[in-house]
Amino acid sequence: FGLTKWLTFQMLPPIVTGVSPIQGPPGTRVTIRGENLGTDSRDLIGLFICGTDCLLSAEWKSQNKIIARSGPGKGQGDIIVLTKSGGEGTSTVQFKGYYEKTGPLKDSAVWVDEDTPTTLTAQLQSTIHEDPLGLSDEGCDKQIPIDELQDLFPDGSGNLKSDSFVPAWWLLENHHQTSYDDLRRGLEFLRRKVDSQNEGQISFLKSNISAILEQVSIMQTLKSKFETDITTYGSDPATPIQEAIHASKTEADKLFKEVLGRKDKADATRSALSVLTKFKFLFNLPHTMDLNIERGEFGAVINDYARAKQLFSHTEAKLFRKILSEVEIRVSSLQDILWRQLREVPAPLESHKKLIKNLLSLEVKDDPLVECLRAQHKYDLDCLYACKDQFNNKSHNFAIPAIIASDSFGEEGIIDEEDLLRISFLLELSSLFSENLDVIWRIGQAYIDSEFHVEVMQNNIDLFYEMIEEEVVLYTSFVRAAFLREEGEEVDTQYGYWEPLLEYSKISKYMPKCLSSIKDILIQMERLKVPQGILRLYNEMIVDFRMTLSKLMLLDSCKKVEKLSGLEKWQLTFDDKFGATTKLPTMFENIILDLVRQLFSGDTTQDAINLQTLPEVTHMVTEHVFSLLQSYVKVLHNLTKETRDAVKQKDKTNVTKVLTKAGQNRKGVLSLEGNKDQISDPSRKILILISNIQYSISVIIPRIEIHFQNNGFRIDKIVYQETYTSLLELESMLREIYIETHGNMLLGMLETGMYSENFCWKSCTKPNNIRHYVIDTIIGLISVFAEISYYAPGQSKQLLTAIIEGIIVEFHRLLSCVPFESVSRWGYVQMYVDVHGLGDTVTNYLDVQSRKLLAEIHAKIPLSQRPEDSRLAAKVLDNFKKSMRLYISCFSSK
Repeated sequence: FGLTKWLTFQMLPPIVTGVSPIQGPPGTRVTIRGENLGTDSRDLIGLFICGTDCLLSAEWKSQNKIIARSGPGKGQGDIIVLTKSGGEGTSTVQFKGYYEKTGPLKDSAVWVDEDTPTTLTAQLQSTIHEDPLGLSDEGCDKQIPIDELQDLFPDGSGNLKSDSFVPAWWLLENHHQTSYDDLRRGLEFLRRKVDSQNEGQISFLKSNISAILEQVSIMQTLKSKFETDITTYGSDPATPIQEAIHASKTEADKLFKEVLGRKDKADATRSALSVLTKFKFLFNLPHTMDLNIERGEFGAVINDYARAKQLFSHTEAKLFRKILSEVEIRVSSLQDILWRQLREVPAPLESHKKLIKNLLSLEVKDDPLVECLRAQHKYDLDCLYACKDQFNNKSHNFAIPAIIASDSFGEEGIIDEEDLLRISFLLELSSLFSENLDVIWRIGQAYIDSEFHVEVMQNNIDLFYEMIEEEVVLYTSFVRAAFLREEGEEVDTQYGYWEPLLEYSKISKYMPKCLSSIKDILIQMERLKVPQGILRLYNEMIVDFRMTLSKLMLLDSCKKVEKLSGLEKWQLTFDDKFGATTKLPTMFENIILDLVRQLFSGDTTQDAINLQTLPEVTHMVTEHVFSLLQSYVKVLHNLTKETRDAVKQKDKTNVTKVLTKAGQNRKGVLSLEGNKDQISDPSRKILILISNIQYSISVIIPRIEIHFQNNGFRIDKIVYQETYTSLLELESMLREIYIETHGNMLLGMLETGMYSENFCWKSCTKPNNIRHYVIDTIIGLISVFAEISYYAPGQSKQLLTAIIEGIIVEFHRLLSCVPFESVSRWGYVQMYVDVHGLGDTVTNYLDVQSRKLLAEIHAKIPLSQRPEDSRLAAKVLDNFKKSMRLYISCFSSK
């Protein structure tokens, strides 16, 4: 079997299935891939690309790969490979040859098509628009006036085509705002461009040597052929050819007349023999029967026998009786031949029917239909067992189906040998079972439909259905042994030994084909109207098969979700509602979508059981969907832990630098631009995780629920509720981390700033503004506010309120430690404007506790006893609000 298949493979014609590149000018190096491309370089005898022979440049690599250079063929064309072993091949892909637009200054290895010439002026104009330095001039918005350039370079010009071209003029005109580093890179680019153009004719000849040599060879061959034709045929070769054509026509006419004469003679002879046979039928019958049996024309023998019985069955002539006895001997021999052929399977269905009808016409004693069914049934069982033995024996050679042989890679790597055998076994087994079932069923159905014109017996019908059931049971048993065996389950070696199927990812791409092969048999049995009892057995196997695959799909999806934390690249997508989110929620949803698509992609047949209605399936899917959702929550937990650790290790001086920079900009406009899209900052990752959680709760998980519902599968609401609870707890944890991080940073600056520069409430001078530590605190809050609004706008109110509450609490603590009896008059005024300045600025973000603490501080400041102090405080606060109105406006809206 292996040798025969190998020899057949050697004779297959070449097939080209891939080419790279798919287009190019003459001389392009082309990589050709396919099948049966020759056994070695000597086997390759022809290679045509776009109708041009490229054999001289062909380099044979393997049976699947050839490298060659394209010829002068133009347009779309096939790639045809000729080999000694396979002959002329075919091509499923095409290569497009074209001629490059060759300008007047460019070398070409082929003839230039000058039908649509390009003028030198047009080519120079297209060249002028290209920057020689390869730099972009988009940043040069302001141009230097031409008058100034003319004053600097009276005799120069910035035109590249001008004889008086001055490089300095051109640089000032086009790159006066370009940095020195960019100009230096542009100079290197120009040098490389000049060096590449100066490689000279030697490099041109090297790159196009095959095309040039081919042109020289063609011209030499053309000259030689022309000279040979002149020597052989003279200067006028048309006359001998014309004479030869006339002679051929004359000879053909003679042959035609002789053929017609022989045909007429044969017809006359045939008519004479027909008349002779009519009168000598009985005497020639034994000899005729021998000849027809020898040729296998059993129908003619049976017809002659029936005719002879009808004409001579009642004759008393001894001579006729003797001839009839000879005929009966030959009929008995024919019966033996028909019985032997009936038991030989496989055979075409029509051949079986013909044999059964012939035996019935000969009036045999035994029932030929039952014998045919038994022979076919035995053959079917033997085929199934042989297929099992072929694939279950690991050392045995087996044929891999094309769907697997073309690609043995699954989603997670190379498919295991055990799984490769398993899938190949199922596809081969299904193909055999489907083919044999169709044959035996049509034989039995022909008997039930009285196609053989015999009495239909119920015991024969029952025997037929028992055979069908036995074959179905054997097929399902083989499938269960290969795919549905679980770990620890007892193995029945009668149906083969297979390791339990544990991973779905490596075989996922082949499972639709496997499931389709199983369901096609079910559709086939429904079309054949197989009894419901047999269909029920087969449906149970399909349900178990799909349940096993569904379980493996769910487990595989859980593994994929668990790996999502390692796939988080923090690539942001911004939304007005949810702020900055990453691809993590979408990746999780895609995993669920793929799972749903695989779980419910199978087409249900008329009698198939709907998996969604089975309680055990509902329980299994619900349990694993809960595991999927919790795995997603665990991924977010892992990212939270990583971010929290990064926050703890973050250098606290970063905030000091931010506030110091804000303090330097107190008198200018505060800039909140910068590194918003840079997400290396752990605090920003906290906000992004919060946005991801909100997006998952509001969008992703509800969509997942809808996906399951649309496919007729309703997951228990408690699964989603517990997931929401876990996500909300995680969100609360992230908020606490963010509040603690930024609150501690701002609080650390508050006490230091309050007593900076040896400030003392007792010796405080007359105030003229809010103190800098309050302004720094406000600017720090604005920076935090901007960050929250950018990455998690829905959390702005809650997070900012909590951070401000911590600042008010610290402010209250610091002022509570001040001995108010020793505070000077101006110290009270300064304290009053500091407290009111901070409180009035963030008043929209004060909760009940913060307002209460501010009220306690106000009650301790005895400012109302001096009207002039109150007026001074009001004036200072008014000046503060005017000068800081831009900053205060950030907190003006909730």
